Amino acid sequence: MRQAEGIELQVMPDHVHLLVEIDPQHGIHRLVKENKGFSSRVLRSEFRQLTTRLPTLWTNRYFSTGNDVQSPEFFKHGQNEIAQLNRELSRKQQGSNHYRQAKKRLAKAHKRLTDKRRDFHFKLSLRLAGEYAIICIEDLNIKNMQRRWGKKISDLSHSSFVNILQYQCAKTGSTVVKSPQFYPSSKTCSVCEHVYEELTL
Repeated sequence: MRQAEGIELQVMPDHVHLLVEIDPQHGIHRLVKENKGFSSRVLRSEFRQLTTRLPTLWTNRYFSTGNDVQSPEFFKHGQNEIAQLNRELSRKQQGSNHYRQAKKRLAKAHKRLTDKRRDFHFKLSLRLAGEYAIICIEDLNIKNMQRRWGKKISDLSHSSFVNILQYQCAKTGSTVVKSPQFYPSSKTCSVCEHVYEELTL
């Protein structure tokens, strides 16, 4: 299985744009390092005058750090317990002690899920705020995403995480930048800011 495949190559006057599809386990940072070594060997073999001094040909501005954070999906793992407690509550007579006890157990289960998600958000945002001086996030259309993916998007609690991230960044001195919903960030070169309009997402 190939770990990376070249999709598009665009030659500019003083640099090139290389679009690749890569196995996440391989990592974009590893691919860049491998290409640095390969291109240096090729240039040194073709241009002997570069054997003593080779100028910097690669920048470190690749768009991905290779870090992929997976959400624990707390509601997905706890929805069976929630459903069971809801069924127990529906079988109780309203106003009775058993009904109040069942309602309290259901509320505690919801609170446990909320607390777990909030704890995950705080720990993740604290790590990001400590590692990066500037954090860019995209202003997503959550309602449309909920129509397509339903509970999975609600389980992420995106707006809550953004608020916690802004709070942690304010404490550490980091900056949170929100990019507009339709800003072509994936199409824009981080070096020359050229926008590759033909790129399909």
